[in-house]
Amino acid sequence: MDKGVIFSLIFALLIGLFALSNSDKVIIDFILTEFIISQALVILISALLGALIIFLVSFFRSMRWKKKIKELKKEIELLNDENKLMKSLMENKNEKDKNKEIEELDQTDKS
Repeated sequence: MDKGVIFSLIFALLIGLFALSNSDKVIIDFILTEFIISQALVILISALLGALIIFLVSFFRSMRWKKKIKELKKEIELLNDENKLMKSLMENKNEKDKNKEIEELDQTDKS
């Protein structure tokens, strides 16, 4: 099993035990309302909201990195194509230069 999953399960178990040991009723004053709820529920809801926020942040960061990787792979492909083209142009140029030298040598030999 992945170390992150094991750590998450242990952490969730500790939060659950902490919530159960604090099950008294508390008054929550939220914006314009006030209500009585179990402290255990407040702890669990807070932990779940924190986990959701962390998941969303990491998900969007992961999507941004995947997009960047895709762009970089496309750029690498274009650069590799350009590199192949340049190599073939250099080879053609070298062949033309060799042919020109041979022709020049032939011209001097004939003279």
